[in-house]
Amino acid sequence: MLIIDSIIVLAVYAGSRLKERYKNKQKNGEKISALEVLDNPEKQQHYVNTGSTAIILSSLSYVYPPLRLASFALITYNTLPILRRAEHSLVEQHQLKNDTLSAFVSILSLGLGAQLAAAIQTGVYHLGRQMVDRSKDLSTEVLSSVFSQQSTQVWVLREQVEVQIHTEELQIDDIVAVKTGEMIPVDGVVVKGNAAVDQQALTGESIPVEKQLGDEVFTATLLISGNIYIRVEKTGAETTAAQLTKILTNTSHFKTSLQLKGEYWANACSLPLMAGSFLSAPFIGIIYI
Repeated sequence: MLIIDSIIVLAVYAGSRLKERYKNKQKNGEKISALEVLDNPEKQQHYVNTGSTAIILSSLSYVYPPLRLASFALITYNTLPILRRAEHSLVEQHQLKNDTLSAFVSILSLGLGAQLAAAIQTGVYHLGRQMVDRSKDLSTEVLSSVFSQQSTQVWVLREQVEVQIHTEELQIDDIVAVKTGEMIPVDGVVVKGNAAVDQQALTGESIPVEKQLGDEVFTATLLISGNIYIRVEKTGAETTAAQLTKILTNTSHFKTSLQLKGEYWANACSLPLMAGSFLSAPFIGIIYI
């Protein structure tokens, strides 16, 4: 009898997919996929809020059973985007990912009448996705801000005299003077002096790099000791830092190594967990809350 709950959820999902197919949202003449809509920060927050509400209603339904209907409706609503991502993983990417495992757990929990378990599962799923995407956005923002922290004024060598000019006036082959504590404003080659440069923001190196005659230096790196003169090779939008900033700003798929590792292990565990569940069920039974 309880399996009817799972059938209802799947039927609602099938209906939503038919509606999506015939009523695609459009922007500038191009279709916006359902996954793009689901990844919208406001939409994610919405699902986190409804997930929290579903958990509360499911808990209260043990005291006041009529709340089970409202709880079931919210859980169904929160399960739809999980099913959509699971379908995308299976049908379009041909992979068994964490989305598939989450969808399986949600449907199975509802089929067993474990509404609280289903509510917690969907709520934690949406909260986890929101945290990952916020981490991604924060990483991109931090890196972009580091690369954009450039001075608008620089010192250049003109007829053996240092003259301050605006960064936009720099020309290729100009000689720029950079002193201790200053951010290097251009990509170029050291023509005079020695210095220790912190390149961590750009290359990830945790130890300062010694720079001397003939060595390359890059924009957005910090000169922490010494003084050097740099022959300009790239300025403005042509610098390495500017190109990286553009990439990080324009791509929606930038991920930190920690995120990549987390997603890899979550997806890798999906198949073993599902297989283990099926194989162990005949021996230990099914336990739910």
